[in-house]
Amino acid sequence: MTQSKQAKAAPHEGSVKETLIAILISLTIALAARSYATEAFIIPTGSMAPTLYGAHLNYRFPENGAEWASDVWYRGSDPNKTPSAVQTIADSAGRVIEAPSATVMYAAPMSEAARDSSIPMPAEVNAEIRRIPPLSYRTSAGDRILVHKYLYHLREPRRFDVVVFKSPEEITQNYIKRLLGLPSETVWLAAGDVFSTTDAPARLADGRTVPPPDSRWSIRRKPERIQKSLWRPVYSSEYAPLDNKHNGRRWFDCPWSGDDWRTYDEANDRDISVYRTENAGPTRLAWNSDSWPITDYTPYNDQDSNRARIGVYSPRIGSYEQFVLPVSDVRVRAGVEPDQEGLVVSATIHARSHEFRAVIEGGTARILMRHEGVEEWSEMASSAITPIPAHKVTDIEFWHADQSLSIYINDKRVAYAEYNWGPSERLLHATGHAGTDYAEGGPAAQLPLDRTFVYNKDFPRVEWDFAGSALSLHRVGVDHDIYYRADTDMFDDPGFGTHPDNLAIIGPDQFFTCGDNSAASHDARLWGSVNPQVLKQFTDTRGPEWENSDRKLMGIVPRQLMLGKAYCVYFPAPFTINGRIPIPNVASMRAIR
Repeated sequence: MTQSKQAKAAPHEGSVKETLIAILISLTIALAARSYATEAFIIPTGSMAPTLYGAHLNYRFPENGAEWASDVWYRGSDPNKTPSAVQTIADSAGRVIEAPSATVMYAAPMSEAARDSSIPMPAEVNAEIRRIPPLSYRTSAGDRILVHKYLYHLREPRRFDVVVFKSPEEITQNYIKRLLGLPSETVWLAAGDVFSTTDAPARLADGRTVPPPDSRWSIRRKPERIQKSLWRPVYSSEYAPLDNKHNGRRWFDCPWSGDDWRTYDEANDRDISVYRTENAGPTRLAWNSDSWPITDYTPYNDQDSNRARIGVYSPRIGSYEQFVLPVSDVRVRAGVEPDQEGLVVSATIHARSHEFRAVIEGGTARILMRHEGVEEWSEMASSAITPIPAHKVTDIEFWHADQSLSIYINDKRVAYAEYNWGPSERLLHATGHAGTDYAEGGPAAQLPLDRTFVYNKDFPRVEWDFAGSALSLHRVGVDHDIYYRADTDMFDDPGFGTHPDNLAIIGPDQFFTCGDNSAASHDARLWGSVNPQVLKQFTDTRGPEWENSDRKLMGIVPRQLMLGKAYCVYFPAPFTINGRIPIPNVASMRAIR
């Protein structure tokens, strides 16, 4: 027995050597896998924010707990707009000095300031808005992501994938964008959404495009899992401030109101986060769209420029115009808690000269639609559900996105409907002019599609209606979808894929990409050149008229420049202690949708 134990305890000859060899083999395999199968990248800019963050500043508003990120400032003397490592200004001698002596003041996005971001504010009002500095004046590094390098050898790239590729303008740079257009398609970004066709548009001698008829176009809807990740908050009631006065003046007004609703605590002189009505009869809670318009404003861009607040100059019309655009793809949501059973719930979105309505009554959920001014509703969908219980919070959401309508109850979709307009009709309902009217020589040819005033019919209004019980509402919110803008270049010419005169025509083995932060993304809409090496190497053209022009690849990503699909944020932008010691932000590790 003793001898047997001693034999068993004796070390195996060569075990240390074999362990070292195994470790070496594992490292070799890991390095090979990294170089072939996956690779890490760091996000440098905010063109995909807030899906992915580049270098940024972090903010937290103590009055309501809201947290957000903002793009970094840039040193004015830097022609390349390289982000500063520290927010800085120059002193009287021209020397760069470090904040906080140059405090970056910021207005909280879910506040009075946010709703006024679409218009210039009077100086006396602007002075009273509550502003706060960032949590740290040192910029946080961008997210670090992992990219599948082999995936597109196994399957074709899919629309709305987040992809990494070599920039066609400068092939030493890696870009990360969302894939919107596929090979052999024509793409039109109309009123914020993606439309495509496999029909090639006619091209005139001067290079302008002539769109195919609307019947040949299809709107491209985001998959549900991606759509869920792209809702951007406008406001939610849990962010009611602890103190809505600053310097003796009220700086915040609740955007929701109704004659029978209590949204304000008069005894304590403050707004509340749970809204209440004792009225069991018909009652309405409406969003104040006039003072708090739903636009593509995002707080991430406020430090990048002041365009969101003061507007931009349009050479075409000779005046300053607002920069933000209305977004009618919205989600309205609330936690509904009735006092008794039998509550009837209705949510309505007014947009694009139409009304879209979700109705939950008894054991049925219905989706309705009608043109404004028409009395009769068209029923788009109906389904059986479990009636809303009393004395329990039921989460209800109504989605209007990509020309589709959805009702969600407790995060489960219970009803769904679609309507299918082409891009020209879509612009007709959003602006009053059909998309083809904006073509050269058309009645709306001089109206730039990147200005707020053009979309006079697309500012959404939303409201809740209830009947049958007194009730309380929790987490009453509005969110907007990502919006692909029809931006113009420095000469006020329409961006690629954004206008009937400049549709995105995609050749075989080519792709069209844009950033999620459409208001501040250098992407395919506005690329201004093609690298000579790219032009020389990739000879696929869009037609004979492009043969001798560097524009034959303008706005296009050839397949050979695609590096892979971004799938994971493995090291999110870290927190810092005292602005210096980085702490991993484990809670923000996430799959990329």
